[in-house]
Amino acid sequence: MGLWYSHPKTFVLLVSTPLPEGGYTNSAPYGARGWCMAERHMSSIVKGSGLQLDLSQLTGAECTIFDMVNASSALQPPPLTPTAFAEKLRDGVSSERIAFTNGGDVDVVAEIYKRAFTTEFERTRRLCFRHREWSDAQGEEFSAAVRYALSVGGLTHVEALELEHNRIGDQSIIALVDACQGHVMPRCAYIYLDHNDIGDAGMRALASAIERNTWPLLEKVRVDGNPRASSEAQASVLAALETQVALRRGERSSM
Repeated sequence: MGLWYSHPKTFVLLVSTPLPEGGYTNSAPYGARGWCMAERHMSSIVKGSGLQLDLSQLTGAECTIFDMVNASSALQPPPLTPTAFAEKLRDGVSSERIAFTNGGDVDVVAEIYKRAFTTEFERTRRLCFRHREWSDAQGEEFSAAVRYALSVGGLTHVEALELEHNRIGDQSIIALVDACQGHVMPRCAYIYLDHNDIGDAGMRALASAIERNTWPLLEKVRVDGNPRASSEAQASVLAALETQVALRRGERSSM
C-alpha cells in the first residue's frame, strides 16, 4: 500500500479541506489523522514537485490540470528516517495530537512507512528536492535520511542529487558529507547546490569530500548563487572536481 503513495510518478491528493457539516464517525481534521499523516510523509520520500497536491489551496477557478498543479502543489518536507517517523507518530498519539480509529495501527503504519522508505531509496535514480524552501534544519533532516539509506544499502542507483533553490546552509552540507563517509554512491554524477545559503565552511567540506572521491563518478557540481560563500571557496569545489575528473581520465588512458 505504501508504495502507491511513495512512488515518484504517482499523484497524491491531500484532501485537507474542512470536513462538511454533519454527523460522522470520525470527525478528526485532516492534520490530526494518523493515516493521513503517514500518507503525506510517504508521498514526500522521493516524489518530485507538483505531484503532491493540497486540495485546500484550490479556489475553483482552475480550468486545466496545469492550473490545478500550479495552485495546489504542496511544499513537501524532507523525508524522515523510519526511526524518526515512528517517533513522530508515537509522540503524536501519546500527546493526542494524532489519532487512529484503531490504536493498533501505529506499529502497522510505522512498518509500512519503513518499507516504502527503503524501497524508494533503493531504486531511485534522482534525489530531486529543488525549490522546497528547506531551511538548514530541514537540510540536516535530509542528510539524516541519506545516512539511514546508505546504512541499509540504498542509493546505489542515484545519478543526481538536486537540492538547488532552497535555503540550506553550512550545517546541511557538513551533515550530508558526514553521512556519506564510509559509503559509496557509485553512480552519482551530478550534485546541484546552487542558489542556497551555503558559506565557506560548507564549501570547504564539499571540496574535501570530492577530494576523497566520495562520489567516484561525479562529473558536474553547481554551487553558484550562494552569496555567503566567497569566490575562493566556490572555486575550491570546482578545482577539486576538476582534479578528480582528470585523475579518472588518466587512469583510463593508462589502461
